[in-house]
Amino acid sequence: LEGLAANDMLVQNIWIHDYGVDNGYGPGHNATYMVGNNLTIENSIINNGCVGCTTTSGSGIGIWWAGGDTLPQASWDNITIRNNLVYNMGGGNQGAWGIYCGTRKAIKCNIYNNIVHNLHGGNSFGIVATYNAHNNEIYNNTIYSADSGCFYIFGPNEDASTDGTVIRNNICSQSGAIFTGSGPYIESNNLFSSNPGFVNPSGGDFHLQSNSPAINAGVAVNVSTDYAGGTRPQGGTYDIGAYEFGATPSTPSPSPTPTPTTPQPTPTP
Repeated sequence: LEGLAANDMLVQNIWIHDYGVDNGYGPGHNATYMVGNNLTIENSIINNGCVGCTTTSGSGIGIWWAGGDTLPQASWDNITIRNNLVYNMGGGNQGAWGIYCGTRKAIKCNIYNNIVHNLHGGNSFGIVATYNAHNNEIYNNTIYSADSGCFYIFGPNEDASTDGTVIRNNICSQSGAIFTGSGPYIESNNLFSSNPGFVNPSGGDFHLQSNSPAINAGVAVNVSTDYAGGTRPQGGTYDIGAYEFGATPSTPSPSPTPTPTTPQPTPTP
């Protein structure tokens, strides 16, 4: 999925799987690559990306938004990545980035309520923000089993800076380094634990058990629902991670039942 200068776009409820080839950053290597203003991707699933790739260049990226620096636009702004599931990426010598927000144009990424797990190989990170990704909000994400680390925040370097980036209410578990990179950021109320109290992480269930240390350990942020659409907060204050314990998942409105109509008699000729 690729779009350049794709302003005012909403992408939702897509599933991209079993993609990626050994050719660096070229076509087919990443699941999504979008550049523009007012972009949102939500409620989508991306999995089995570049599994078994062996080249050392590039990375099997799941969600890469606001990524290009050659278009004439002065800046890109208001990029939202929320309520997505990215898993089973990379392998061999080839790494994987679950979510990547970065360009040499000034941008702001809102990264909320995503679940990223099982990223393997060299250079495998859960969430990456770099190259002038200013004022990012990285809230209430769950990252599990990312070989190189949960967050890669890179800058400053030449025209790269990540000033204003705020990282709160995230779970980082069974991964490499928690934070990597030289970029400036503010972080608080994150849970870095080998046992954060997930229901069944090996089975892909990252709901919180009743004794999880993530419950009521967050701070209020502008994320009013969780990954499943349940209301935040429950029990007084925010939980950490993509799921809010005790929240009732939202359900889509049922389709209206058609009203039966009485057939009209056929006129007698």
